[in-house]
Amino acid sequence: KACAGFINGFTSCFNDIEYHQSVPAKYRHTLLKKYSNHAFSIKYFMNRGLEKVCYPAATSRRVHRPRLAFFALSGLLFFFVFQRAIVSGNEAAAFSTVRSSKSSAPFSLFATLTFTDIQYKEQFLRDIAPLADYIRHHEPDTISYNVLLSDQDPLKVLIMERYKDKDNAFLNVHRGSAPFQEFRPRLKAMQDAGRVEVDGSSYLDSTVGFSDRSAVEG
Repeated sequence: KACAGFINGFTSCFNDIEYHQSVPAKYRHTLLKKYSNHAFSIKYFMNRGLEKVCYPAATSRRVHRPRLAFFALSGLLFFFVFQRAIVSGNEAAAFSTVRSSKSSAPFSLFATLTFTDIQYKEQFLRDIAPLADYIRHHEPDTISYNVLLSDQDPLKVLIMERYKDKDNAFLNVHRGSAPFQEFRPRLKAMQDAGRVEVDGSSYLDSTVGFSDRSAVEG
């Protein structure tokens, strides 16, 4: 109400000044003196306007040009805000679509493990075999899961993992499976004991090239 009061009081001053010619001559001097004292008083504007907001019947008067101008400006402002809201909504939808397309792209993970002794590598291969078998039969959105042995360093192993998407196939289905939850602590124990170093990187598909020739030929 304070804001509405200020605006109404402000326009009321202009209304009265604009139509002061309709006031009888003997009262005109009093009217002009009143506004010479209060024309730029914010307190007066607010008090005058609050009267019009709280007691409209007592202070009602016809709508004059300054007030019409105020309503016109208010309408333009509302139209501008409404238009910006629509544009912002479209931009948010477009941004959401881009994020969705990125998160739904095939996701690949490459992990290099370097063991300190051959026996730890052999233990690792025994531990990961049940997990790889489970993935093959129970995770249809895991595109590939390969454990590769280096032909140059007998202590190095590379794991190549490829998933239909990151959010669901990898983070939800794969990492949430019981075999993975059983395997992960064993690898972590080897890391904590200093028996293996793990270095990994992840990637999203660029759509350049191919990884499954049977899919290409089909």
